[in-house]
Amino acid sequence: MLATTTDPAKLPLLSGRGALPVDTASDDLVAQAMRATGGAGVDLVVDHVGGALLDDLVAAAGLGATIIQVGRLGGRRAALDLDRLAYRRVRLVGTTFRTRRGAEHRAAIAADLRERLLPAIASGRVRAHVHEVFPADRADAARDLLRGGGATGKVVLSYGG
Repeated sequence: MLATTTDPAKLPLLSGRGALPVDTASDDLVAQAMRATGGAGVDLVVDHVGGALLDDLVAAAGLGATIIQVGRLGGRRAALDLDRLAYRRVRLVGTTFRTRRGAEHRAAIAADLRERLLPAIASGRVRAHVHEVFPADRADAARDLLRGGGATGKVVLSYGG
């Protein structure tokens, strides 16, 4: 598994979680992905960045790979090499939770998470890295930390005990 960051201070956190960390500010993501996969390319990408990075993700993808585009921290527009996208038969899936409407739809997502994710959390296979827990009355400080990019994991608001 490869994991990316633009902050060299976050590299040890990624490697400590079992990932091969790639600093996309200084490393060649495509070369690292190809080296790590013996030239085959990666099978699955969850892209939280978007923008100019998306074309590199297509270049790092293997034949028949899937890229799930979730976030747009790097911008909402990207230029893609459509030949490369087609030759590699990459499935590009865009998703957001902003347009999820209706109680039934949200209930189905919650049920799916309970069924699939909670057992992995309970067994320890999936663990969130918590950077800091803030009491609810310090929500502004939590927001400032997130906006400043200094968090190396989840920022949690606590509403009691």
